[in-house]
Amino acid sequence: MSSALTRVVALAISSSDWPTRAAISTPRLARAVMSATGATDYNILKNNGAAAHQAVMHVHFHIIPKIGSAGLGVGWNSGTLESGRAKDMVAKMKAAL
Repeated sequence: MSSALTRVVALAISSSDWPTRAAISTPRLARAVMSATGATDYNILKNNGAAAHQAVMHVHFHIIPKIGSAGLGVGWNSGTLESGRAKDMVAKMKAAL
């Protein structure tokens, strides 16, 4: 890892303002991953909690290069949400903010 990239990673993980640092450093790290792997596309993954497959219990992001069919496969079965329930959820989210 280059010294510049090492500084970006260290800055990202040492700051108490990690959301800002992650927003700044993750795209740069993703470009480095694409350059190193030759990928033209990638996924950024953040798992939150054991049920969501988080195995290391601290904030971190996975940059997963997509090369052909290799890489992260997303098997999310999206569904529909009844309008009244959706409005209730939006109200609860606004209240939580």
